Amino acid sequence: MAWTIALILLGNWVVGMFSGAQLGLWIHGFLIGAVLSLLIGALNLARQARTQPQPRTRTSSRRAHSDRRRS
Repeated sequence: MAWTIALILLGNWVVGMFSGAQLGLWIHGFLIGAVLSLLIGALNLARQARTQPQPRTRTSSRRAHSDRRRS
C-alpha cells in the first residue's frame, strides 16, 4: 500500500511541477510524502523478510533422506 501511495504522490508532484499551477513550495510536499512512503514500504519489506523463515531447498532434503537410507 505504501508503494501505491508513493506512486500517486510522485505523479501529483510531476503534474504539479509542469502544469504551471501557482502552488509554490507546497508542491514539494508531494515529493517529501512520496519519499517517506517509499521508506516506510522498504522498511516493512525488510522487516517481513527478516521475520519469515527461509525455505528449504529440495536438494538438501533429498540428501538428508538419502543419507538416512545409507545409515
